[in-house]
Amino acid sequence: MEKKITKLVMTAAVIALLTIAGGSLYAAPYFFTSPQKMATAYQFYSDADNFIDVHTFHNLEMNKWFGAVSFETEDFLQHSGATAMAQLGFAAKFGDIYTALYYGGDTLAIPYKTYTINNAGRKVYSADPPLKNLPPLSSVPHNEGAVLIGVGDMGFRLSYVHEYNSNKLKDVIINGVENIKYTDEYGSRNPEIAWGLTKQIIPGRGIKPSVYLDLDFFRDYKRTDTPTGDVIDHSNNNFGLGFTAKAGGFTIIEKNSFEFGVDLWYILGLTFYNNEYHYTDSNNYQVTSKYKGNYNGQSDPTHTDFDMSEITGVNNHAVLPFLYTCWENDRIALSAELGLNMGFGSEKEAELTMLTDGAGTLEKEGADVKTKNFIFFPTLDLGLKWAVVPEKFFLNAGGSIMFFNILANRTFTDTYVNNSKSGDTVKRVRTDFDGASTSLMLGFTFNPTVNLSFQAMGGVDITTNNVKTFDNTADGLAVFSRIMATLKF
Repeated sequence: MEKKITKLVMTAAVIALLTIAGGSLYAAPYFFTSPQKMATAYQFYSDADNFIDVHTFHNLEMNKWFGAVSFETEDFLQHSGATAMAQLGFAAKFGDIYTALYYGGDTLAIPYKTYTINNAGRKVYSADPPLKNLPPLSSVPHNEGAVLIGVGDMGFRLSYVHEYNSNKLKDVIINGVENIKYTDEYGSRNPEIAWGLTKQIIPGRGIKPSVYLDLDFFRDYKRTDTPTGDVIDHSNNNFGLGFTAKAGGFTIIEKNSFEFGVDLWYILGLTFYNNEYHYTDSNNYQVTSKYKGNYNGQSDPTHTDFDMSEITGVNNHAVLPFLYTCWENDRIALSAELGLNMGFGSEKEAELTMLTDGAGTLEKEGADVKTKNFIFFPTLDLGLKWAVVPEKFFLNAGGSIMFFNILANRTFTDTYVNNSKSGDTVKRVRTDFDGASTSLMLGFTFNPTVNLSFQAMGGVDITTNNVKTFDNTADGLAVFSRIMATLKF
């Protein structure tokens, strides 16, 4: 029996677990999320999902090459809005070496920049040139690429996500101010290295480990160069380090076409801050300095009040154990996963003020808060793949149930005045409970030939779980979306 490829947990769950302490989520490419995978609640992967995965690429059945294109991706909608983003994939074998290439993104979807040119040849802007596209998405261009090499029983993948934009201008006029030179940046640049084993360590039982190392270089920074020195408008940069380890599944029971097993993920996310601020020295020059926190600029023109905070110890952990089972015959395949998803994390943030001593001295003034969080939300994902016409036409269906969501938060707050602790530590405990939520998905796979395949999602409103069979609106059962085509030889 060809075993299903487990997904462990939906993207939204990973995001929730890694951001519970307020740290940034280390980035990784979206890659393909095929309509078959989405429709079956991530229970049954297709060739497009496998070809760039470090421990499942060997499941791709091809002789020479494979190609895929997707015409709409749900994950990308947060960046592109109504405009679908391109996704392309290609794989080939060169002897015993497997090679795969991937690209996804909105290419040159950069914001509009409007300016005029005066008689002196200078660019004239009515306001700061934008870094992001217009609201409500307020996004910067997103592009990602990857290359995977499979040798023997191992896969190695290098990927890169570029979700970053910058304006570096000089000798321009902005809002009537001449000779401006400044740097304005926003977004992330994220390399990732992944390794996976395709062969079971315990033959017949499983364990195919894989590891992922992600680096997130995030910039939210603006500096203006003036005749008296650099002025920092804001500096909220951080560096994220992410590490993921997957066990790869262990089969407890396998009999005939039935399988039952367990799996485990561990995810680590660390965030580090190192930013700049400026101050006025005794000679009325602007001097820049660095510290471990965020700087949001001077909040009044007297330069005596600053929005500053020191942020340290940001760490997030996700532990994702789950049970899975699957069964199949010639026409129907069923799969289910019960995930016991939990995460915990902590961080420390202290409010700061800057003394008017001409040296930019920082001291604690206000709250010094240490936060600890814990989250737990069990989920059940169910998937069905039915060969309505064997080898030709498949119905894909799935459902996801989150039974409840528990978030426990503890804070320990100290108050500082003139860099000295004032009063006792205030402890606060809060527990939030959210009820159950469900979603229903439906899709189709059509294989006109053994080489060509089409996949699509059917018209099910996943917010209300309504199925409208004869409705010709966007919720109609026969209205297809997220269309994907694959070709292999």
